[in-house]
Order: sequence, then C-alpha cells, then structure tokens
Amino acid sequence: MTGAASGPAPAATTSGSDDLAHLDLGIARTIATRTSLRVHRDRGEPVVTGRCDGVPWVPFTREAVVAARDGDRIVLVHLDLNAAGVRCTEFPDLSGRPMADLEVEAAPVRMLGGDAQDVRRLEAAQLTLQSAAALGAMEYATRLASEHAATRTQFGKPLRAFQAVAHHLARMAAEVALARTSVELAAAEVLRGGPGHRARACHIQISHSAGLVARTAHQVLGALGITQEHPLNRATLRLWSWRDSPIATTELAAELGEAVHEAGPDALWEWLIHATDELTGKSGS
Repeated sequence: MTGAASGPAPAATTSGSDDLAHLDLGIARTIATRTSLRVHRDRGEPVVTGRCDGVPWVPFTREAVVAARDGDRIVLVHLDLNAAGVRCTEFPDLSGRPMADLEVEAAPVRMLGGDAQDVRRLEAAQLTLQSAAALGAMEYATRLASEHAATRTQFGKPLRAFQAVAHHLARMAAEVALARTSVELAAAEVLRGGPGHRARACHIQISHSAGLVARTAHQVLGALGITQEHPLNRATLRLWSWRDSPIATTELAAELGEAVHEAGPDALWEWLIHATDELTGKSGS
C-alpha cells in the first residue's frame, strides 16, 4: 500500500536505535508498505535494493517511509528519494494525481526498526484513510446526482419522480451508508492498534461501492456528467483511481479470507457480531 502523509501513521514503539518517533513530522513523506525492497550492508551501512511501484506524490515529497525485508524479518526504513541509486519513473493516475515507480539499487537508508506488526498497522491506517477519502467522494457524487434528479425535468416531472431514477438514487444512498459504517469500524480498529482485518474489509467494501456509485451517478446525469466542466468527474475519476490502487482488492480479499479460514466459523461470528479485532473466536463483549 502506498500513500502520502505528513509523517508515518501511529505505530507501536520499536526497539530500534532510530524509531518512528524520531521522525520530523513537519516534513511531508510518502509511505509504501508493499515493496520488493531488501536490506543489505555496504561497508557496514544499510542500503536497499528492489522496486516499489505506484508511489503517490513523489514530485511533491522527496522522502519516504517504506517497508523492506531485512533477513527473515520486515522492517521500516527511511529512504531519501534524491539519493544515489533511486530512479523515479513519474506518471499521473486516472485522476491526474502524480505517481511514480521506484527502482532502487543499493540506496542508503536509515533504519527505523519496527516489525511486521508495525507494517500491518501502518498499512491499515493508510487503507482506512484512503477509504475515508473515497467515502467523501461517494457522498459528493451522490449529492450531485440527487440535486440533478430533483431539478431536471422530463415529460413535465422531475427525474426523481421516475421509479427507475429513484431506484438508482436509493441504491447510491444505501452504498454510501454501508461504506460509512465500514470506515467507522476500520477507523476504530486503527485507533485501538488492531491487526487490520477491518481495514482490509473496509477497502474491499469501498472498492465495490465506489464502482457502483460512480457508474450510477453518471447514469443519472447522462452526458452532462461526462464533461470536463461538470464537477462530477472530480469525484468519479478519483473513485476509479483509488479503486485501482497498488494493492488489488482481490489480494486483500484473499488475505482476509485466509485469516477467516484459519480462525474458523466461530471466530468469524464473534468478529461480525461482537466487533472484536482479532479473529480468535473469543468474544470481545
């Protein structure tokens, strides 16, 4: 997962000599948790080699907190994107947001410590923040569609008076409500320092809802919503680009499904009904 922030998301304090708490939060950084980067040593100093694809906002920030494999463990490192050995291939995503693919060859880094659990928590926070942004875009698209259907008339009646259009608006409102609940549950889990299962579930739900809301909004507004001048594209282009984020929804669904399979049906029931964080089968009530 990649994202941008003014500093790393909250994570557990690590035992490394330079941990996340020592970072200057006044410096904008991008964050990437799923990479092929590996740590090795050059004259005793840590360097990384590998790739990191789909990193946003690189033209506006030259520092990154990234996950990398150090031997048999996952750690977080601080990477200077201007350092020797870092090559950035920049491109815009569907909404115009600047992105970059990073190719890294023996680039020096500063070790931040952490472990796989810290990386999961950081990724959960990023997934939740992106899902919250998508929720806002869905609410905006739904409002534009509702206002258009209320003011535009056809055959002497507003569009919303037609059953098919009313059905579209109701379906959009239902998806927005479902997405909002998913974001609230994921955010609560992140604040508790949970394992990230609800953040994955939220992102999966948001991806489904975003596609439906964007498609339906354009159906309601017709050709008007496709024009560059109309504000609808500000929401729908972002929804489509966020839906196609570097971490595929199918990948997150497979990981969540594997966790549910390992925990068993009783754990899934407790997770759904009692809003527990861990898929352990023990009630959190």
